[in-house]
Amino acid sequence: MKKYSKKINNFLYLMEQAEENEEELDTEETSDEETSDEEGGDEGENTGGFSDSGGFGDSGEENDSETLGRVYELKKIYNKLLIISDFLSDETDEFLIKLKQYTNRALDLFNIVISNINQFKDKLDDIIVQYYVFIKKVFYIIKKVYELRNRNKEE
Repeated sequence: MKKYSKKINNFLYLMEQAEENEEELDTEETSDEETSDEEGGDEGENTGGFSDSGGFGDSGEENDSETLGRVYELKKIYNKLLIISDFLSDETDEFLIKLKQYTNRALDLFNIVISNINQFKDKLDDIIVQYYVFIKKVFYIIKKVYELRNRNKEE
């Protein structure tokens, strides 16, 4: 692993933790589904604005698994956007401030999509893909900015 500043190392660690937590959540959600089926479900549980049904309604077991998969992906995206926004909150570099503004705007738009998920259900797969592309590009930009900073410090 390349040597970065403490802040970028923390950011990289948070992103790695998010990835690991996603894998753990995937196995936990499977066991939680089995438990909630036995107990009759968790109607009043707060899931951070997301519901397991995704507001799509019941139209069959296969559709439910697709809906759960989409909701799971949306939760991952939301978590990553929050991590990026939090990471960029202390930046003073103009370029990274602009990147933070784009990220915050993406987060605002994401909240609008979630609030109106029934209107976007036909385009949800495309939205998920676009957000992953956005997150990947933002992560790449942040990494490159810090690599340039380290290179300039070494010179």
